[in-house]
Amino acid sequence: MLRAGGAALLAGWVLLALVAGHTTATVLLVPLLGMLALGVGSTLITRALYESADAPSRGAALATSALNVGAALGPVLGGAAIDSGLGYRAPAWVSALLTVPALVALTVSVRAGHDRQPT
Repeated sequence: MLRAGGAALLAGWVLLALVAGHTTATVLLVPLLGMLALGVGSTLITRALYESADAPSRGAALATSALNVGAALGPVLGGAAIDSGLGYRAPAWVSALLTVPALVALTVSVRAGHDRQPT
């Protein structure tokens, strides 16, 4: 779920940035990306709980905190991109750029053997 969901989010953010001028596409993509992001976020928290079986409360707190930081940082960076003159499509590009390091981290984690549960 994480690999497929992360890749779908990346593709969705790029697609939204490209078609943001078209009302119908935007109205369809925004809720879809929201649902996908919630699904990936829930899966990340579940995985954190699985990986932190010896300290589940700490794992849940850290995972939830990390998602909250991302939920706050994304709009701040998106707003900064708009303020810098990059236009109203910039937040979608920022979202796509923020998805890349997450996918890289997931790939590194899987290759390092920390993928005990199907993702």
